[in-house]
Amino acid sequence: MIRTRPARLEELPFLQAKQLEAAEARGFERLDLSRSVVHLAEDTVDGMRCGLIAKRLVWQVEPLILFPEFERTSTKMAAKRVTYLLARAAENFIADPTQNSTPVKFFFAVIENRNPRMQDLAMHIGWQRIYPGCKVFGRDV
Repeated sequence: MIRTRPARLEELPFLQAKQLEAAEARGFERLDLSRSVVHLAEDTVDGMRCGLIAKRLVWQVEPLILFPEFERTSTKMAAKRVTYLLARAAENFIADPTQNSTPVKFFFAVIENRNPRMQDLAMHIGWQRIYPGCKVFGRDV
């Protein structure tokens, strides 16, 4: 019979190794399981560990909106600058413990495929694609 239960602290090194193995083999995101709530599935007959699921609290950073009035009357450079400043403001808030009083330091943002310039900006400022080939970017600050 298979059961699930919260992982124990002493199991984290083994589970962390399994998570990194899966990240390498299947393109999953590399996680620090010590910053997650982890549940483990195991066989109650022989004790074999079957799998894990990691849950973490995150900030969702979106939407980033430029108002039509601004876009109509500004240069492309001004629009890029405002976009950059807003993205940095969100990241800086999350990273600054004097502003962000939560323990949550990871964020993600979905950037539409029709907005490759914003995807390029995200990568330029250090945000990473969470999964290869997708439009979800994130960073652990």
